[in-house]
Amino acid sequence: GSLVLAALGLLAAGVVYHIDRLRSEITRRRDAEARHQQAVAALADAARSEALGRLAAGVAHDFNNLLMVVLGGVDRARMSLGEGSVVEAELRTIEHAALSGADLNRQLLAFSSRNEAHPRVVPLNRTLLDAREFFTRVLGEHVEVVFDLDEYTGSVLADPGKLHQILLNLVINARNAMPRGGRLEVSSTVRPGRPDQVGFSVSDTGIGMDDATQARIFDPYFSTRRHGEGTGLGLATVREIVRNHHGEIEVQSTPGAGTTFTVWLPRADTELGPTDQPVDREVAGGEGTVLLVEDSELVREAVAGQLRRYGWQVVCARGTEEARRRFEADASTFVALVTDAVLEDGSGRAIAELARRIRPDLPVLFITGYTADHLDLDLPGDGAVATLTKPFQADVLAEALEELLGAVVA
Repeated sequence: GSLVLAALGLLAAGVVYHIDRLRSEITRRRDAEARHQQAVAALADAARSEALGRLAAGVAHDFNNLLMVVLGGVDRARMSLGEGSVVEAELRTIEHAALSGADLNRQLLAFSSRNEAHPRVVPLNRTLLDAREFFTRVLGEHVEVVFDLDEYTGSVLADPGKLHQILLNLVINARNAMPRGGRLEVSSTVRPGRPDQVGFSVSDTGIGMDDATQARIFDPYFSTRRHGEGTGLGLATVREIVRNHHGEIEVQSTPGAGTTFTVWLPRADTELGPTDQPVDREVAGGEGTVLLVEDSELVREAVAGQLRRYGWQVVCARGTEEARRRFEADASTFVALVTDAVLEDGSGRAIAELARRIRPDLPVLFITGYTADHLDLDLPGDGAVATLTKPFQADVLAEALEELLGAVVA
């Protein structure tokens, strides 16, 4: 009897052991399947984001060309008006609307850009204030937006497009934390004990986060929103951009009491002092002949009109082949080449390289409806090279060309 009981005991133990093994194997396979499904979903989200980015870039490029035509029309209309015309106020309204559209486009292009950051000196307070209307559009009418900006903040070294991308993600995050409305405060300051860094904060009065959530908010694909309502990439993207700028990001949050994100960036100013106001410079214009290459007839007419307004003569070409013929006919005539970066029959770089082989000192100004950071400016020869993003006003084009020619009027 004892042997039978012992045998039954061993059999039961074996059954339990195998059941535990089977349960562990099922759990392992289920976890592996869940990880696989999560990875597939993440790849699908990334693919959708990439496709949306390409769509945004394409739409922004075409819309920039349309805005270029509008601003060109405003410039030509002003030239034909006398002093004190009642139409001038209407033209200012049209111009303001076009420039607001250009600001929206810059945000689209910043979203679509996957390129490295190209930092330059950016006035921080002015950048934050310029985004005021953008904050209002994203947040809606139920969120109050207030600013508390330190006049000693100065400028930062940052890529303007990436800076807009940071702001976009932080504002969207704040909006999601305040589904019933609230208050968003944007502030700036010099970092205590670190005069080489300045920063800005975005604070909301939303639902807040506990410590466990705060520990994971920068993890890729981590999201507190329901499935299908977010990818969990926003704050991870923000942290990556900040790190690429040699900066830091901090978060403070309390459940039920809101959240504050603070971004610290390298300061561009060498001395602490009130932020300088922008200085208006007189644009004198120039003389000589410019070769303008642009495949859109309306944009070509708009840019040519802007150049002529400031004294330059213009020879137009609609593509690379026509530009080659016109340049080779009399290369010594042209003081500069102004070309669209992307042409239907080639690229602006191709015609620039051809022109530089004939005239190594020829200044080249690329104009583009995309972001300028994707352009390769390493041309042959020793002439100056610059870029200008559409749309632009006549004085901005004239100033850029003056700088390129070394004829800036202070």
